[in-house]
Amino acid sequence: MAVRTGKRAQPIAGILERVVRALGHSTVYGGWLAVSQWSEIVGKEIAQVATAVRFSEGTLFVAVPDPSWRQELGFRREEILARIRRRPFGNAIKELRLVHAEKRIERK
Repeated sequence: MAVRTGKRAQPIAGILERVVRALGHSTVYGGWLAVSQWSEIVGKEIAQVATAVRFSEGTLFVAVPDPSWRQELGFRREEILARIRRRPFGNAIKELRLVHAEKRIERK
């Protein structure tokens, strides 16, 4: 969807990002974009077991089901942060914190 401003149409997403930046909320907005785009960032395999659950003050909190996954993602921390930082909002994420969460129960 586009909004007509003056002579040419502009994508709404671009306008929203400029408004968020002008209000001084780009870091918070960027952090929550990382939460919402987690599966795209890390891929399906990791997203099935680890979930980005929240963002606060530069830290992206990721819930993992057990110590083995916590260790695995700990090894991949820099790789994951590099993937995040390649995105337009990536500079909002300063730290990745792995937290324990109960295992998901797959329902059919």
